[in-house]
Amino acid sequence: MDTYNTPSGMSQPMPPERPKWQRYIGFIGLGLLIASVASIYIWSDIMLILLGAGIVLCFIGLFFKPRWPAVLGCGLSVVIVAFVAIIAIAVGQWHAPYERSDLEEYDSLAVDTVDLEAFEPTDTVTIVD
Repeated sequence: MDTYNTPSGMSQPMPPERPKWQRYIGFIGLGLLIASVASIYIWSDIMLILLGAGIVLCFIGLFFKPRWPAVLGCGLSVVIVAFVAIIAIAVGQWHAPYERSDLEEYDSLAVDTVDLEAFEPTDTVTIVD
């Protein structure tokens, strides 16, 4: 049994060595996040799966050493999620362009029978000599 000496001179057994797969969790999560960024324009469904798996593995990787790839992956995932959220909000807020002068005269709640009588269908053709 391997032992090591403490500063007080007492001999203690060596701590058990961690399994090697624990060392690579953060690296795998970071790799999945980078792959999700690379596949954002190719396969959006696969990008979301890679993003979710990368975020989960980076979060789990925070509990094992080395922590730097997991921390880097968590920061990258925040940037990616913020980018996707901004794009989703921007697409949802789009509206057709309009002129300012039309808005001042238009009231969507005011409907009058006089306005309906003056309404002329646009599918008729008028020939003026």
